Amino acid sequence: MVSYDELSTLMGTRPDLAIVRRFGSLAGQVILRMQAELSELEDDLKELGKFELKHPELRGHAKSWEKANETIASGGRSLRQEKILEVDEKLGKYCTWPSSYDVEAAIDKADEFVTRTASVMRLGSPDSCDINFLRGWLQNEKCGDNFLKMSATAEATAWDANHTDDLMSLNKRPDRFAAWVANQLVPVYHRLFGHRWQKRIDDDSLGSYYAYDDQKMAMLGNVLCTVLSTLIPSSSILVLYYVKNMLTRLLLIIGFSSLFSFVMGFVARGHRYEIFAATLAFAAVQVVFVGGVTGKSNN
Repeated sequence: MVSYDELSTLMGTRPDLAIVRRFGSLAGQVILRMQAELSELEDDLKELGKFELKHPELRGHAKSWEKANETIASGGRSLRQEKILEVDEKLGKYCTWPSSYDVEAAIDKADEFVTRTASVMRLGSPDSCDINFLRGWLQNEKCGDNFLKMSATAEATAWDANHTDDLMSLNKRPDRFAAWVANQLVPVYHRLFGHRWQKRIDDDSLGSYYAYDDQKMAMLGNVLCTVLSTLIPSSSILVLYYVKNMLTRLLLIIGFSSLFSFVMGFVARGHRYEIFAATLAFAAVQVVFVGGVTGKSNN
């Protein structure tokens, strides 16, 4: 009988399938509640400051913690200290502000709620191929056999389509080209040829499924990038050499430069400033070449 044991084994075997909900709306509810409470405490402190100004025996509490401690030591109360301690407790849960007012403690408390929530929110959404596979595995009677739907209620909806925007991948592909190949090309390839050529994995507990190696997709991107890095500059020079019309040459320069920047951004995964600088240099080389060829032709 299939259970969470097999599902966790599948996610451990295929890290790309480690997809869970981030519960963004629930985290937002908690943060908003904390924010509201801190806002109320902030207003309370402002009102307390006005109250202390009207009572001479309390004015010293706003100017010196020593006065507040003396009042407490003598059996009295310090409303300011009580409010500050309450703020300190709630603020410690809201962010990484140290309850001991120590800068080093702020670094040690980096696992507080807001920091953890921010880290969760930064995790990317799963690739369509992975979430589709996971849903298919859960529904397949030879794999997950809908074990959640038959034995649970709310938790069985975790990977439903209406929660797609709230899902996060713990091991998302960093290579955009490899992700594009996995999401767009692999499903078509598998439907046409892959189901015949790709070796099927048969597991007694996980069922039968096909697995494609992401490393090969990344290698394909590296090979394609290497080929295009030679082909685009060479072909642009060759085409510009044979084209005589100046307007057509300028349009070709725009086209080749756009293609070059697209390859830099999508296949080579360059940063924006790197793409801008490389494209500018490539366009300049083409312009210099056109100017040189035109000058020789005129001579």
